[in-house]
Amino acid sequence: MDYSAGGMGASHNRGMGATGADEHGPRTADPNAVGAARVRSAALLLVFALFSACQSPVLRARQADADAAEQASLTGDWPRAAELWHAVHLSNGGSEVRPYYETARALLHVGDRDSACAMLDQGLLVFPEQPDLLELRARVLAESGFRRSAEECLGRVVALYPDRASALNALARVRMQLGLEHAAVAPLQALIRLTDGDAETYHLLADALRLTGKPVEAFAAYRQAIGLGADQHDLLLQAAQLAISEAVREAESEALVLAATWLRRVVEED
Repeated sequence: MDYSAGGMGASHNRGMGATGADEHGPRTADPNAVGAARVRSAALLLVFALFSACQSPVLRARQADADAAEQASLTGDWPRAAELWHAVHLSNGGSEVRPYYETARALLHVGDRDSACAMLDQGLLVFPEQPDLLELRARVLAESGFRRSAEECLGRVVALYPDRASALNALARVRMQLGLEHAAVAPLQALIRLTDGDAETYHLLADALRLTGKPVEAFAAYRQAIGLGADQHDLLLQAAQLAISEAVREAESEALVLAATWLRRVVEED
């Protein structure tokens, strides 16, 4: 097609005009020009039709690959899922987040952490602030023994997405594993504000508070965890021991009664 000033430009100017006339008066259409335009239009439509016909099977194949990859992930066929999701990744030229994530997740399931981490690193070059990729990368790092790097990665996610519950939970846990109980308190409290908390989260918060020298707050968190159904013997013993603290007895008038109840439960069961 002609993209010169006399081609595309002139046609555009005429299309925008209201009368189709210039300063010299009305124009008479050139039969040869009209015929040539019709030929060009027909040729363009033919090319488009041929292009669509060639592309449709490819698009259908890509969709089929994505469907098969999805099914493999759902059924836990992780070797096949890794292969299929990687094929989807290659077919779209790395322009979508999910194939990076799903390929890495499948590789992690088959035990290939190095390849999973490499896939996530590639994805993060394209999508540097994508939380799913960052969070999965932190998991790979933690399972590989690089908890400090995992903590930094999760801290980045929480800084970018402070209301992301899964990242808050993972960050608190890896900090507890690193012995950073004081730093684990804030994400646990944020998680409880977001989700109302469950027995496991309150138990983790209670442990963090106890280890950072806050017996009153720890006792209250243990009491909440037990009220939500936590009944592990170590939890009941830790909670009961806190009742010895004078500060706890002053803050909780029923502390000794509760402690005796929890201890009786342990004795009855063990």
